[in-house]
Amino acid sequence: MKIKIVSPSGAIDPQYIDRATEVLRGWGYEVSEAAHARGKVGRFAASDDERVADLAEALTDPAVDMILCARGGYGLQRIIDRIPPIHKPIIGFSDITALHMLAAQTGQATIHAMMCKGISETNGLSPSSCVLHPSSFLQRALAQEPLHYELPAHPLNRAGKTKGTLIGGNLSVLYGLQGTAYGLNERLRIKDKRLNSNDFKEVRSLGRTQYKDASETKVISPSSNESPLSLSPSLCREGWGGSPLILFIEDVGERHYHIDRMMNNLRLSGVLANLSGLIVGQFNDCEDDPSMGCTIYETIRHAVEPYHYPVVFNFPAGHVEENMPLYLNAPVEIDVREDYSSSIHSFFKSS
Repeated sequence: MKIKIVSPSGAIDPQYIDRATEVLRGWGYEVSEAAHARGKVGRFAASDDERVADLAEALTDPAVDMILCARGGYGLQRIIDRIPPIHKPIIGFSDITALHMLAAQTGQATIHAMMCKGISETNGLSPSSCVLHPSSFLQRALAQEPLHYELPAHPLNRAGKTKGTLIGGNLSVLYGLQGTAYGLNERLRIKDKRLNSNDFKEVRSLGRTQYKDASETKVISPSSNESPLSLSPSLCREGWGGSPLILFIEDVGERHYHIDRMMNNLRLSGVLANLSGLIVGQFNDCEDDPSMGCTIYETIRHAVEPYHYPVVFNFPAGHVEENMPLYLNAPVEIDVREDYSSSIHSFFKSS
């Protein structure tokens, strides 16, 4: 199995590439580097043209089986519309969310996981709360084996079972892609199926609003927290192949009110109403703002309060040392039990 290291975003300290290469070769992989993997042009690893060329070469080279992104940072949104369709696994997180969303267009399964710095340091980590060592999970992910997590109870979890296609990544990057061909709205096909007068009849009577479709009628009061977009199960938008979508989010270094703004963008654009589940990862270096009147996790829970799908908080993935892998654009199953403990099964499945 051949892995190519590419730096599509920020510049990286070359020592992390050296050490990650050593670790991966110790696991039995052949490792090569893109021409500009060790470069530096300002905050970027290379110019826009050079980063596009490196990605295009790796994506079209039949000798390359997987692409490991050296690091995130910033830079992919400048070039995402110039990158060829993705038909092989991409490994990374943070700014690499843009590549995961590009891969969603072809249904290619990708791996949300640590990159060169994390791999270079993973052998020194203590066992995680998920029992197994992060490097064990990463080795399973690179081998495309099923991933199973048993998570302790969290008070904000919402009980229930669901399964579907997992999508998402870094919340800030997802927010920046909204309204583009790479946004969550496109994956949910909301633009093509937005509520309109041909699908629904709105009747205002006695201070109440009635929403009707062919399958059911439900009346809600103005004070209800329920959204018209979430009233009927038949309205749940589907991704490619008819599979319901489950969203994963994480972030780093964002202010509390910025997170509130981004969650409300997903609410107002109809994304949150059209999911079948939510996995909330780590929000590292994001401080709770007392003036918001709640914690960051409570802000997220409030945004999805009108809906009824399972929600898992505090999944160990994101900008943290114990960054557990998940397969994106691939099947996932969630079971949140009545005691608010949960299990997650993530499966690699390419188109």
